[in-house]
Amino acid sequence: MREEKVIVRKGGVGSLLSGFVIGGLIGAAVALLSAPQSGPETRQMLREKSTELKDQVVETAGQTRDRAEKVISNARGKVSEVANVTRERAAELLHREADMMEEGRKKVEQTADRIEGGNI
Repeated sequence: MREEKVIVRKGGVGSLLSGFVIGGLIGAAVALLSAPQSGPETRQMLREKSTELKDQVVETAGQTRDRAEKVISNARGKVSEVANVTRERAAELLHREADMMEEGRKKVEQTADRIEGGNI
């Protein structure tokens, strides 16, 4: 038997919007079932409620988009900052390595000169 993993994400935009839509539909159904008004009055009330619900969803979507843009902007800034620090650190390490290689080369040359001169 094959096992399947189901990933459940808590929160998120989809959950929020789904909650609004489901809540609105439940509210509309309760209003319709318990409405003491006539048919035309009930339909008018449902139109008004659906317009309110749509406006709430549009507003929530806008707020969510704004928050997402801020998060993305902050993430880009942090990634850029980390990239700059990494580049600087890499340049420092390369410079240090070049200095060490130069020192090593000089020591080898000095040792070779001493060997040729018979000082060792």
